[in-house]
Amino acid sequence: MAGIVEKSDEANAALARVFPIMIVLMLVIIIFQVRSLPAMAMVLLTAPLGLAGAVPILLIFQQPFGFDAILGLIGLAEF
Repeated sequence: MAGIVEKSDEANAALARVFPIMIVLMLVIIIFQVRSLPAMAMVLLTAPLGLAGAVPILLIFQQPFGFDAILGLIGLAEF
């Protein structure tokens, strides 16, 4: 069990290093797609709605909020 936790921590640390760059690139791509800052803000304000659905489902099915779930939520929040 400890090996899985350590590998998950390593993967999360690797994600944390590139996360700021990923957010900046995501914002630039969204600005190019919607062509306005207010529309980009609206897109970003909808990102937390993914958490409102994902967290209860993870709790209902007793699944850990591990690397796969984090990666899935990042992908869900992007577009």
